[in-house]
Amino acid sequence: MTMVTRFSLVCGVALAVVAAACDTVPLTAPTGSSLTITAASSFVPTGGTTEVTAFVIEESGTAVQNGTTVRFATNLGRMEPVEAQTRNGYAVSTFIAGDSSGVADISATSGGVGTSPPTNGSGDDPPAATPGNSSVRITVGAAAVETVVLAANPGSVPASGGTVDLLATVVSANGRSLSGVLVTFASSEGQLSSPTAVTDTNGQARTTLTTTRTASVTASAGAKTSTAVTVTRRDPNSVASATVTATPVTAVPGSGGQTVNFTATVTVTPADASIQATRFEWDFGDGSSRTTNGPTTSHVYTTAPKTAKTVTVTISLTNGQTLVASTQFLLGDF
Repeated sequence: MTMVTRFSLVCGVALAVVAAACDTVPLTAPTGSSLTITAASSFVPTGGTTEVTAFVIEESGTAVQNGTTVRFATNLGRMEPVEAQTRNGYAVSTFIAGDSSGVADISATSGGVGTSPPTNGSGDDPPAATPGNSSVRITVGAAAVETVVLAANPGSVPASGGTVDLLATVVSANGRSLSGVLVTFASSEGQLSSPTAVTDTNGQARTTLTTTRTASVTASAGAKTSTAVTVTRRDPNSVASATVTATPVTAVPGSGGQTVNFTATVTVTPADASIQATRFEWDFGDGSSRTTNGPTTSHVYTTAPKTAKTVTVTISLTNGQTLVASTQFLLGDF
């Protein structure tokens, strides 16, 4: 082998080693560069996805070389791909949420450019996108829930029972309707068609309640619970009626009269303690009358022995209603 041939072989091997080394070392952002990361959405449901973009510029303000490697990391869910190469300064990855709700802090780095994800803060909005901001926050599932509002339609059922539609609306702190969030319903009475439902694109979850009794219902999502809603049973209006009884005292022949005791009875169905009798106006059927505050009275008849008499009582109730009851009885020989 000649000297020239050996030199060419050695140089060829050296160049191959250099080329191989270049292929295995990723291109990263040069010192002095800045990196900004943004997310297409600051909220995703469990199992959802959103695009995450890193923009890298050199100290001069121009985009880094195409093919510069950016590495993405998250403390919740996963990133696909973990490493992406820039094109015109942009590198794109996808955040994929798992089955757990929470707050995902996502970071992006390239060489010595970029920082760790934030370790504090709250809310479902990401930090402001400014040069050098190399982390972004995404809220997953029920962790974003701020308010749960529950409505029942209709708000009552008949005494025989009925079904009402329950609608829960779930929103975040900034008023965003949250989709894909699990809502749990609870009722003190009756039967729910399903105790859980997932919110739709409008942030609403639905179920139905069947009950024959007044029920208190709530809806919960994440750590938040709605104000309780009462579904009322509509009882029929109470109906009042009255009767009067006459109890003649045994007449004594030659006494010149007979005493008769009277009792008025008011019945309210269904029972309603607010309906009470306040005034009793008695007509004894012999031209005399009396008004009492109570349901009992007595009267002495002194004319027409051994004849039938009719007593009538007019009763005033606290609800404004007036009842009339009467009864007939036979006088003895006095």
